[in-house]
Amino acid sequence: MQLQVLDCDYTLLNGRPLIRLFCKDVQGETVVVFYDKFVPYFYLDTQEQMFTDVKDEAKRFGCRVEVVEKIIPIGYQQKKKVLKIIGKDPSKTHEVREALRKFGKPYEADILFKYRFMIDFGIRGMGWIEVKGSPARTSTVKCKAIEASEIKPLEIMENAPLRHLAFDIECITNGDRVPIPEKDNIIMVSMKFSPAHQGKETIVLTSKFLSGGADVVCTENEEELLKKFSEIVGQYDPDTMIGYNINNFDFPFIVGRMKEYNLPTSLGRCGKSAMIRKSMGATHCSVSGRVIVDPYQLLKNDPWVSLRRYNLATAAKTLLGDDKLDVGGPKEMKALWFGKSEDHKKLVDYCRKDSDLALRLVLKRGMVEKFSELSKVSGVLLQDSFGGQTLRLDTRIMHEFKNYNYIMPSRPEEKEMFHRKKEREKAGLKGAVVLEPDVGLHTNGTVLVLDFTSLYPSIICAYNICPTTLTTDASLKHKKSPFGSMFVDPEIREGILPKILKEFLSARKAVKKQMVYETDARKKMMLNLRQLALKTMSNSLYGYTGYVRSKLYKIDLAASITSVGRENIMLTKKLIEDKYGYKIIYGDTDSVFVGIDVTDLDQAQKIGEEVSGYVTNHLYGLELKFEKIFKSFLILAKKRYAAWAFEKTPFGWNEGMYMKGIETVRRDWSPIVGETMKKTLDIVLKEGDIKKASKY
Repeated sequence: MQLQVLDCDYTLLNGRPLIRLFCKDVQGETVVVFYDKFVPYFYLDTQEQMFTDVKDEAKRFGCRVEVVEKIIPIGYQQKKKVLKIIGKDPSKTHEVREALRKFGKPYEADILFKYRFMIDFGIRGMGWIEVKGSPARTSTVKCKAIEASEIKPLEIMENAPLRHLAFDIECITNGDRVPIPEKDNIIMVSMKFSPAHQGKETIVLTSKFLSGGADVVCTENEEELLKKFSEIVGQYDPDTMIGYNINNFDFPFIVGRMKEYNLPTSLGRCGKSAMIRKSMGATHCSVSGRVIVDPYQLLKNDPWVSLRRYNLATAAKTLLGDDKLDVGGPKEMKALWFGKSEDHKKLVDYCRKDSDLALRLVLKRGMVEKFSELSKVSGVLLQDSFGGQTLRLDTRIMHEFKNYNYIMPSRPEEKEMFHRKKEREKAGLKGAVVLEPDVGLHTNGTVLVLDFTSLYPSIICAYNICPTTLTTDASLKHKKSPFGSMFVDPEIREGILPKILKEFLSARKAVKKQMVYETDARKKMMLNLRQLALKTMSNSLYGYTGYVRSKLYKIDLAASITSVGRENIMLTKKLIEDKYGYKIIYGDTDSVFVGIDVTDLDQAQKIGEEVSGYVTNHLYGLELKFEKIFKSFLILAKKRYAAWAFEKTPFGWNEGMYMKGIETVRRDWSPIVGETMKKTLDIVLKEGDIKKASKY
């Protein structure tokens, strides 16, 4: 049976862990896969004379110990003997690790058990698997189950159809304050389905009898409303539960009210209660077998989206061209609830529209698809892909480590992070070089924009930069960075980071090539989401190497990458000026802006391609590429400029405004400020009429 992995967890059965993979088949039916032949383990690096003591200590916890050969990934090293500590209960791993720490250094001792299993079996979030086994009987999981005898990963890119449920709750309070679950009641819950549920696209539950539409289901009180909500969730069996700000408000509130009535809070696919946890000021909710999707948090963290405000009204207007309904504040809402039938209808419409907008934001923006691609590329589960980049990179690297017999260090403790911070300060870790700009308005001729293709990833590949290749032995064939660090040549050992990046860069290049000729809008969006996932993962590896919380932190890596970048942009400037005599108007990290006296776009493109080709031939492992042309270019300072830009496509030249560091959307500005700035720049750059711009 071929299945796509949506979620994974485990439970204890007769004292042994039972893995549960929640999957979708090609038709979209939910199937849970049980696997009970896997146990937790980690590694301990210690002196051989301590092996017996470690084994004796491990026995106290019911663990067995094996001697294995593994490669420590920090520095160029060969295999060495380490101990594999094999336990029974994943929840006891932390206790065992701390007891054995006195003997040596633990490796892979902080990996969640679900990821330990997925990595060992080559399974990735939203990836496909081939499962062999027999049907299983279960009373705890609310879907079809199979007891697996064999699980293998498959290379399939398509996604199984998913069921989406968006919901929104309304509450009433005494006064004009924000509702809290300990005191206030839920009066209404709207649900929007995709695809429809029993022929209905929407259902609105109310806690009293009122009129409001064919999709309104009235209950006697709040407790009955909550029971009905839970019943519909079970009947529809959604793969995603969606809501705007659902993590911070709707989900914790509805679970809180369920607890008030001692109702089951298991909104997932098994009897497990819903989980609500807080980290770094944000609330994250999860339920077994389903995915909680909060477009509010996803939009706020999306570097490609900039909204004046991140409330639902602004997001809907900007991204959907639709308006959220307005019923006023808590006092007005309470008045509607206790008002007449037309007031009830207004409140129902308001609640229904909020869940509708939340669902449309997720579907139109391809949010689930976007993070599905990140899951496939990184290996993390879809729910976890909404979080930070560190887990994505840790997981992706560990998949590769497994293939090449490396073991991953555990997360650094506070003492180690303090030491790393001091090391960074002492070394004076430098970033990219920024060339001094020729400040002003450039309208004579054109400006060529030449970009280094995936600069930092390319440097990592060219110099074989990786913790596994770092060496102090100059007798080995190596490449030396301007920072002074040495990395063994790929013929001795190709680094894991370069291996991963070559895969990412090659895949992204192929996807972008497909995009150019794809005419189907939906398919083109999917291709774009995949290339963005690959770009996100590729570009974040540099930061990971110098991040003090990283499991693979090494200052030599981050400092070497930026030192090569600085050296190459200075060399590029010299090559262009010496060979062609063109003026470098500006240069920033991975781009140079070259002023030429040619105005014809096609002729300027030829010059750009010639110049970039010449420079590429004189660089090691890097590619400078002609990217676009600025017909007019206004540069105010470093990292602050605007331009009238032209890019060549197979269908001709596309024009547009290109800005960096110039804000036209700010929450503390009146809209007229941004609108005026945009129009003023348009007049200056396209018409070249400074007086007209000033008058405007």
